[in-house]
Amino acid sequence: MPIKFNQKIVCVLLCLVLCSPFFFSCKDDYIYDDREPDNLNASIYDYLKSEGDFTYFLRLIDDMGYTETLSRTGSKTLLPARDEAFERFFKNNSYGVAGYDDLTPVLKRMIMNSSMINMAYLSYMLSNVGSTSSSSGEGLAMRINSSNTFIDNVPFYDNEDLFNGNIYWKRFAGKGLYLSDNGTAPLVHFTPSFMSTLGVTSDDFSVFSNGKTFTLGSDIYINDTKVVQADIICKNGYIHIMEDLLLPLDNMDKIIENDSQTRIFSSLMSRFCAPYYDPDIEARIRSYYDGTTPDKTIPADSIFIKKYFTESNAIDPYEKSMENYGLLYFDPADNSYPSSAKTDIGVMFVPTDEAMDNYMNGTQGAYLKDVYGSWENVPTDLLALFIKNHQKRSFTASLPHTWETMTDESSFDMNVSRNDVVRSYWGCNGIVYVTNKVYPPIDYQSVYGSAMASSLTQVMKVAIKDTEMKFFYFLRSMENRYNLLVPTDAAMKNYRDPISWGLAANGEASDRQIWDFYLENNQLRADIYASDALGNKGAKIKTIGKETDEMYMIRNRLSDLLDMHIIVADKENDVLSGDIDEGMKYAMTKGGSVVKIDGTNDAIQLAGGGNMESGQEPATIVHLDNGSLARYESDNGRTFFIDHIMQDPFKSVYTVLKEHDEYKAFFELCEGNSTVFSYFKDDEDIVPVFDRSVTQSSAGLGYVVKSFNNFRYTVFVPTAEALRKAFDEDPDLCTWEEINAETNPAKKKTKCLYLLNFLKYHFMDNLVPVSGKPFGNLTYETASRTPSGKFNKVTLYSNTGNDLNIECTDTGVKASVVTADRSLYNVLARDYIVDNSDIKSATNILSSSRVVIHQIDHALKAQ
Repeated sequence: MPIKFNQKIVCVLLCLVLCSPFFFSCKDDYIYDDREPDNLNASIYDYLKSEGDFTYFLRLIDDMGYTETLSRTGSKTLLPARDEAFERFFKNNSYGVAGYDDLTPVLKRMIMNSSMINMAYLSYMLSNVGSTSSSSGEGLAMRINSSNTFIDNVPFYDNEDLFNGNIYWKRFAGKGLYLSDNGTAPLVHFTPSFMSTLGVTSDDFSVFSNGKTFTLGSDIYINDTKVVQADIICKNGYIHIMEDLLLPLDNMDKIIENDSQTRIFSSLMSRFCAPYYDPDIEARIRSYYDGTTPDKTIPADSIFIKKYFTESNAIDPYEKSMENYGLLYFDPADNSYPSSAKTDIGVMFVPTDEAMDNYMNGTQGAYLKDVYGSWENVPTDLLALFIKNHQKRSFTASLPHTWETMTDESSFDMNVSRNDVVRSYWGCNGIVYVTNKVYPPIDYQSVYGSAMASSLTQVMKVAIKDTEMKFFYFLRSMENRYNLLVPTDAAMKNYRDPISWGLAANGEASDRQIWDFYLENNQLRADIYASDALGNKGAKIKTIGKETDEMYMIRNRLSDLLDMHIIVADKENDVLSGDIDEGMKYAMTKGGSVVKIDGTNDAIQLAGGGNMESGQEPATIVHLDNGSLARYESDNGRTFFIDHIMQDPFKSVYTVLKEHDEYKAFFELCEGNSTVFSYFKDDEDIVPVFDRSVTQSSAGLGYVVKSFNNFRYTVFVPTAEALRKAFDEDPDLCTWEEINAETNPAKKKTKCLYLLNFLKYHFMDNLVPVSGKPFGNLTYETASRTPSGKFNKVTLYSNTGNDLNIECTDTGVKASVVTADRSLYNVLARDYIVDNSDIKSATNILSSSRVVIHQIDHALKAQ
């Protein structure tokens, strides 16, 4: 008689096993392969026969020709089900089988071969792999191969939904094809050792097994079926009795295709797979289906396997690269994923059709709806990002108890909840969770998602996603909120180049250029045109972008442009931060400039300093062909498609001060005296306000403020009367003429330093416009220094939002911005440093300082 394990025997055998060298093997070195044991009489077959309730399984063994194999010596592991399990199967199955006689030869093969392993395994050995110097290998495996092979079932496939998926399938439409499994489906099992070693909890098991319970320390499940009696020792192997029949698990691809709730996601997946011909697989199949018996009918046509375009299979059946088409992380139709590993499987979160529709028709997916109308029209490169974000490469690294902190494969939070799961499936290569929620990739969630999707904004899409400029990293942050202004491709044809326009605006040259950005084979290019002062294009000068140095120029300008089109919306206590369509007057850009805003909601109008300086019409939100406005809400902000580029100012502080008669008195003081500066040319203490900042490889684009350093600043310009009063009240404050006339070198230097320090008190770190929003005391440093060398400070505040008040922190001197004349406050300027000492030969912007200029009613004084 065979031996059934009881607790005493288990303990004895466990002690023996612990002392034996084969304990750490992944299978039993079965000692009775060649001879029968003296103390056992029953074979696996005889045991089943003696039990009396394995009638159906014995018929199956006989029909499949395994009677002799399971009656004689050898080493097999059998996973049979009792008659009652067959009866349950006959009452409820998807094969139309109502009794044993209805079982087809294919179905018999599938049941028999899935229920047999060609080695002898005690239950604890199922989860073992080979030991190494660093690991015992115990408790690591969750898959094992049965006697089942892909040859067992080679179905004829005629799914018209798949044939409509892409061009690779369409040739089989109306005809069908033979489609073999891509690899053999292994058994998936959960044992006490595996659960303990990998930290899989009973709650985890309940989630991926639709509420089934797992008693830690005792239960075993194979292919989602419980082992009801384990470790029955027979003379030719072991038996583990199953609660229900074992059938090969479908792979993740088949599970998703067959679920009636996931039709949309399945149809989208079908765009990323193709039938591949493999002559070796066909040869193996034809060697079995040789026509010798009715159940081995020779397939009439070629046999294919279904494969997905993935990071490890980036070519189509004709060896064409699919990288630009879009790739998934892994192949859900590959039965052996990941790489035949026994220790892990994949995971897919698959939204229901309802969840997919809700996303497309909701706020988050509005831009997709606007552009494409429905899921089937979304381009494959965007679609691949969406589908792959629902894939997790590792089941063991994606257990349900980790979902609260689980990230996607790009390390962004997925925000999966157990409440999201509608039902779960075990697949031979992964677990499928059908969910009531979609998990869009970070690219879909962020403010640039709509720009990626729209055909109107392809230049900005490529610019944002450029791996050299890396703006997409910044815009992916879900910890911040942004306003993203996206000029359309039409707007990007009229970019006023800051260097040429800056040269002209500052009187250094007369030629101006308009850059026309576009894509050529998805690569950024720019046609450069001559332009008049109104921005009208003239003759084409050249095209740039094909050479490395030319791409550097393009990225240089686009980086500058993008800095002007990103506005952080959630800086705490910052009046220049917020949602720009909710009544803001001015907003601070990422680059440190400001955008002027008129109107609210859909009617906003936007202008940068360069737009206002050039007399351009303000930008507005674009209307789409369907009549809606291209204004989108995302998980981290709002996106606005606009019809003009926001241009930074072209004029420098020097030029702006020089051009305004009301600024003349202050400008002339800042300009200084050439004779005095020549006198102190070798004195490092005497630093003029303005300088050309020429080095061997760079220069200012005309005169720039010497103390500026690639930041944002405010310049306060006292009225002529305020300056006269300051000089009258301070005997130490001398004019340049008085300093020039001083003959005592020491006194000359003292007077010069005193005047420069007075002037620099009006150059403040940080850019603060009259913004329309009141704020309390904010303190900033100026360019002026105390006798100890520290920077003097001023405190700013606004009572109504339409005023701006300044107080010197050390002297208490107060001043206010003069707002009677709108042309004398909130005047924007920019000082540029370019990449050549000969500024007319400069090709790139190295750095710049953005500035706002206000006239004030009182001079600022530190002493």
